[in-house]
Amino acid sequence: MGKLGGMTDQHEPTYVPITGNQVVAYNLRMARLRRGWTQEEAAERLEPYLGVRWSKASYSAAERSIERQDRIRNFTADELLAFSLAFELPVAWFLLPPEPDVGGRMPLIAYPGAEEGRGHHPGVLIELVFGTPEGQAQLEQRLAEILRRLPLAEQGRYMELVSHVAGLAGLSAVRNTLGDLSVWIENLQDLTALLEQAQAQTTETMHEAIDRFVSAYSHPESEESDDDAGSR
Repeated sequence: MGKLGGMTDQHEPTYVPITGNQVVAYNLRMARLRRGWTQEEAAERLEPYLGVRWSKASYSAAERSIERQDRIRNFTADELLAFSLAFELPVAWFLLPPEPDVGGRMPLIAYPGAEEGRGHHPGVLIELVFGTPEGQAQLEQRLAEILRRLPLAEQGRYMELVSHVAGLAGLSAVRNTLGDLSVWIENLQDLTALLEQAQAQTTETMHEAIDRFVSAYSHPESEESDDDAGSR
């Protein structure tokens, strides 16, 4: 576990404890900023899915939960579903770990009953959202059972949605390691072209060398007679 408080070591991260509800509050703000809405506009978009209209003060307080330890809003499952519908983002979006704060501190996700200064690292929260390999296998089995109970007309649509989501965490990890895959593909194509060009040039050079070799040794008698004629 990293150190709490300010930055003490360039190589060792420091952490600031936050709760799961503060994670949701952070992502609620991020979702609104992503859509380019004001708090009033976001409250208006949420109203059909919440059944009530949040005042600007209520919406602001919900977002500011990330900054205040003394007034943290307890979000409900109904509200998470409403956020997903209004912002057109997956529920998982609102459970992703926040980025480091302005002081460079990483979030440490505290849980009820945890000792002070203890909690889950961001990577653990990502694992909880997307699941371990064993958990993903169980999730796949559960999804298969759910899909089998759907009308045939809907099975294809939902299976396509599930296939798009499958492997998302793994793909993100690969992109984080290798960078933008499209850039890598373009670079590999350029490298292939260079190798093909080098191979063609090498083949051409070898052909020229072979021709010179053959030419030099295929008419030895004529060369000797020319030398003899010159000496006479």
